[in-house]
Amino acid sequence: MKTKIISTLSILLIFTSCLFMPSKKVSDIFIKAGYEEKIKNAFLVLDKIIILKDFKEDEVRKNAEYIFQLITSKHNQQISNPTHRLYAVITIKEDSFIKEFVSLNTVSIETQLVDKDTDEIILQMVLSEESPNTITSYSYLYEIMETSLKTIF
Repeated sequence: MKTKIISTLSILLIFTSCLFMPSKKVSDIFIKAGYEEKIKNAFLVLDKIIILKDFKEDEVRKNAEYIFQLITSKHNQQISNPTHRLYAVITIKEDSFIKEFVSLNTVSIETQLVDKDTDEIILQMVLSEESPNTITSYSYLYEIMETSLKTIF
């Protein structure tokens, strides 16, 4: 009986320790020299969103498009005299894996801002994290997109 209790306790400790695993998060941004101010004063427009996920891609894309419009509307409203428009190309990826008996997702948002006048990519950014959440969750998708976009402006 004592062995069974210890064994059960050991399994319980393994599973609860997974709840407190620190998630890994990385982000990086490149802004072409001389464009920092131009980005702050530009009107941001969605060019396209690409979803790389095994299922529900259309639903996630529609949600991401709406979230982008909502977040950038706040930014664009503050620009009283936009000097130009920058077009965003956003790729959202999700891959699932198992780590220490817990199902996790690697979620990445890759963002490019393109100056259509010169056809140059003036900003490239990535935000990636391991999470038990999935981008099919509207609240999680909003949270990670907001974090990513607020890094830009």
